[in-house]
Amino acid sequence: DLRDQLLDMQVQQAAVEARLATRESDVTRRVHGVQIREDLVVSREEYVENRLQVTTHFYEYLRNGWAHYADGNIDRCVGCVNRAIELPGVEPALLVQGLMCMGEVLYKRRIDTYPLSSAQCFIRALEIDIDYAQAWYNLGNAMSREEERVVVGGVSYTTQQCYIKALELDPTYLEAWGNLGDTIVSGEETVEVGGVWYTMYECYTTALGIDPTISNVWYNLGNSMSREEEGVEVRGVSYTKQQCYIKVVEINPSDADAWGKLGDTIMSDDETVEVGGVWYTCQNCYMKVIELNSSSLDGWRCLAHTIPSGESVKVEGHGMYTKQQCYIKVVEINPSGADTWGKLGDTIMSKDDRVEVRGLWYTKQQCYTTALGIDPTIPNAWYNLGYTMLKDESVVVGGHSYTKRQCYLKAVEVDPLDADAWFNLGNNTPPGEDVVNGGEYIYTKQHCYIKAVEINPSDADAWGKLGDTIMTNEEGMVEVGGVWYTKQECYDNGGTPQTDEGKPTTNN
Repeated sequence: DLRDQLLDMQVQQAAVEARLATRESDVTRRVHGVQIREDLVVSREEYVENRLQVTTHFYEYLRNGWAHYADGNIDRCVGCVNRAIELPGVEPALLVQGLMCMGEVLYKRRIDTYPLSSAQCFIRALEIDIDYAQAWYNLGNAMSREEERVVVGGVSYTTQQCYIKALELDPTYLEAWGNLGDTIVSGEETVEVGGVWYTMYECYTTALGIDPTISNVWYNLGNSMSREEEGVEVRGVSYTKQQCYIKVVEINPSDADAWGKLGDTIMSDDETVEVGGVWYTCQNCYMKVIELNSSSLDGWRCLAHTIPSGESVKVEGHGMYTKQQCYIKVVEINPSGADTWGKLGDTIMSKDDRVEVRGLWYTKQQCYTTALGIDPTIPNAWYNLGYTMLKDESVVVGGHSYTKRQCYLKAVEVDPLDADAWFNLGNNTPPGEDVVNGGEYIYTKQHCYIKAVEINPSDADAWGKLGDTIMTNEEGMVEVGGVWYTKQECYDNGGTPQTDEGKPTTNN
């Protein structure tokens, strides 16, 4: 916090006075129009007085800068801090403090119009004081946004190496331990700090060993673990991924992201976890996300997944919501969410039913065409669109017209292992007619059913339809997965063939 960085001016003045009382210099300086020739004999009182003038003005500028920062006037804040840095005769220790303040303002407010970047401010501070741990830490933070490598004192450093430098100077710098862990790509990678090698987990657990109340380190530790891992030890206690997120929301109950992550670790509707003496299902966790952030896409989307069709749940402060209403909330917040448009289409029961989204009404078919217009590679959306169409009907997606059969063809192009799409593509291909796939492959009606049973050998309907394509039991056979089958053998593997309407809609 910038307020914490602006130390009390009187304390700073006393420290400067004590440090400068015996200092002598042969440098000629000009401080606010007063020329000081220190190669002459200058009294201690005069020397200190001149230095205190500089120090006083320096801290006045910083205090004014902070006031402007608190008021949101960042340009004036930068101007004040810049005047402090540019004061003639300012002590190196004060200059470092000014550069640190400037660097943090530029970093936090993402300002790129100042002559120096935030990283360059921290580099200048380190050129004055190479052993300043916080400057190394701040430089690492700034580099993560601005630079891949920087040069300090003639040596090149990465973001990770900046955090390592900070920790070698101050092994108790818990924020640096946490950020160092963030730079490690995998659980197997290690980094050396002070002659000791650390994994990602060990960086986080070291930080938590210093202070176990830092919620974001618990959050990152949870993110770094797989659901299957038994646990990571912190202060002699083993924590699973789920328990890490529980620690986060116990420390910071308003962390919406952590509530969402905790909900994701709960595998069934019946499972519950205890947080602060209260038991939560995954549905309860997602409700907490929405209570804390009503615009959370993941909160509404995940809540929808937990609501059975035909049921509704009460969301505190929002009323009762069905699965369909949750998806409507998602597409109202983010109209470009293709996958959710597909899921919204799945919740509409009949072809003629409609739902209202931001004053516009959408049929089941229009939800799918909207989804595919945003992203034509959504699993199941082409299949489900085809199922909503009549035999001779066509629809427009992305400026192109598609028939029912072409929708099923697109479905198998997007997912070649969709057995139901192959089945329905076969149903919509007339006998003796071929389907051309991108000019590369040609499929007959029979080929489509062969693909369906190769992917799903237990599909009785597809076996029955495949049998229908064989002219006579005596003359014809087809090969499926390296085995040849007669018409009767196909029927033996299947049952009574379906009508050409095909398989029902599948959920995204």
